[in-house]
Amino acid sequence: MTDIKTNQGALNERAMRVRVSVHQCTFRKYSAEASKEAAMAKGAEADSISSTKYTIAKEALKPIRQAADKIGDYVRDNTLPWQDDGWRILTAAHYTDFMQEIGTLTDAFRAEVDAFIPQYQQYREEAKIRLNGYFNEADYPEAWELSARFTCEIKFDNITGADDFRCNLTGGSVDTIREQITSDTERATKAAVHDLYERLFESLQSMQERLTGVDGKGKDKVFRNTLISNVEDLTRLIPALNLTGDTTLDALAKAAGAMLADVQPDQLRANNKDYDNGKRQAVTRDVDQIVSKMAGIMGPA
Repeated sequence: MTDIKTNQGALNERAMRVRVSVHQCTFRKYSAEASKEAAMAKGAEADSISSTKYTIAKEALKPIRQAADKIGDYVRDNTLPWQDDGWRILTAAHYTDFMQEIGTLTDAFRAEVDAFIPQYQQYREEAKIRLNGYFNEADYPEAWELSARFTCEIKFDNITGADDFRCNLTGGSVDTIREQITSDTERATKAAVHDLYERLFESLQSMQERLTGVDGKGKDKVFRNTLISNVEDLTRLIPALNLTGDTTLDALAKAAGAMLADVQPDQLRANNKDYDNGKRQAVTRDVDQIVSKMAGIMGPA
């Protein structure tokens, strides 16, 4: 990979920090009574067991949870890691597409919440039967409070660097701290780019393993269409997320994209009527070459 020396101004022009926070009311409550009874039933100490009750049936909340998961999955796939404080990196090149899709996913999340709220009172009545003696009215917020308990919040910030540190310290302390910030920024930038290398490498390795390996009966391994589409998606995404303009990474993504141009999954399945042995051999050869090249670039795991 390209050795990264971070120009803070250039980095802030190419990208920003983003944090997407989805908040959900889980309707999970600690039950002191259930915990005590569970401990007594097994002869355990009273404070050694912790029991949780679902005050609303999990199935009722499943559509909301799934919509929230889609937001989280999209954010992880379309941003880059940045240190360990919950912020991610979004490139300027990918901002418009990102915001459009996040808007769609957030609307879907909101729609599921709006569908749940009118049914809330019914779910609460059902809980009286389902929980029996563990039901407690105090566990339930009022219906009008629920909307504020299911939210999706998006925050943006610049990528803080050494030039932003202006604390009035004496001696060489300021220089030392700025050097540390610069080092941390370079390390985080390198990790963000390395994340793209890893995504592409792992997807190509999976393809290589499926196209060259056999199962326990000596037959070609079965693969899903996503084996191909995952690589195709990455080859389109990498140019937009390439934070530092790493030319090697762009070239690898371009080679992987060219490898799969005009290739359909069924053409690579030997037991399919559309099977094309020539295409399978060509893709297998190309994926072997790209994986081998990437292994040499990335070094030992």
